[in-house]
Amino acid sequence: MTTFKKGQRVWWEDPNNEHSGEYDVLDPQGELNMGKPENERIIRIGDTETNWDVPADYLTLVFPISDVDREQLAVQEHRNRIRDKELLEQMQELVGRFEDQAFEAEGDSVRIADEDHDACCVYGFRVDENVLYALLDYDDGRLRTVPVSDLCAVELFDAFQSLVEYA
Repeated sequence: MTTFKKGQRVWWEDPNNEHSGEYDVLDPQGELNMGKPENERIIRIGDTETNWDVPADYLTLVFPISDVDREQLAVQEHRNRIRDKELLEQMQELVGRFEDQAFEAEGDSVRIADEDHDACCVYGFRVDENVLYALLDYDDGRLRTVPVSDLCAVELFDAFQSLVEYA
């Protein structure tokens, strides 16, 4: 049995072939449908102009992400931004303790992806004018210095932690 939630996209196979198409679930009418079999459940669907009460068995989920799911994703995204900021601040504070505000793991590196998702290795970090940079080494011999704010904070933090353990 399909569970319908507000904000999902559904395909309505209209038996009269008048309104078949893709619509939003406007109201899954959960309390009214409680305990009913699928062919007796009624779901309100529609678009910005019109809405219909349609039997659930005429509907197929096209996009199962609901409004509640979107809200939960937004909350998690906010939490992730706060976590990323804290991780980078902690790394910057630790790298700032080193002489010349630079930390390089002699002969060690950790594989990561750069801002373009190209494979590379991070072998160190540097703070310059209050900005934390990652020192990157590529298989083709290129060396780059990239602001950590352009890279994946969680991946960098894991790499930083590994490099600290190697040292």
